[in-house]
Amino acid sequence: MRLRSFASLTAALLLPGLLPASAPPKARPGGTALLVRTLTVKPGSYLCLHSGQALPEREAAARKDDLDFVYLAVRDGGYLRREFFNLSGKDTRLPAGVLGTRAGIVALGWDDDLVARCRTTDDLKRMTGSYTANSFSFAATVSNNRTGDLENRRFIFLDARGRMGLFTVKPGAGDDLTLDILITP
Repeated sequence: MRLRSFASLTAALLLPGLLPASAPPKARPGGTALLVRTLTVKPGSYLCLHSGQALPEREAAARKDDLDFVYLAVRDGGYLRREFFNLSGKDTRLPAGVLGTRAGIVALGWDDDLVARCRTTDDLKRMTGSYTANSFSFAATVSNNRTGDLENRRFIFLDARGRMGLFTVKPGAGDDLTLDILITP
């Protein structure tokens, strides 16, 4: 068979039995494996993404140097607004005792395949190389609608100690969320 174009080469490779159409992605060699955490959070939980912990407000002040974000869910006028805020004080609803850390967050439009390819620190650096410290915000909205359906499911973050990672949000029971976290060691 003589291949005359990229399209014919692609078609030949995808013929049954030669190469599966969706071969599982492999991480590039090199780099340290990212830490994997799963965390279930309730509204009002203070998050330490690196250790995979969600703390209630009464414990948060004692560990505030380790905290990255707080998860807030507010019902207002029939809408459910779910948000993550850092602890910089730009959100005036937070108690003064937990303020101080300045983690950053950005919503992503990555699909499952792209997240599956992010397995090592080198992968994360390559895939997020266009983001700088100025790219990150103090807050991110997960949903703001009447049904509570998640509008943004993926986020990259720069934690309070400068470590980068990403997490995927999944709905939990009630207003709870489950976070699948990948973070640099």
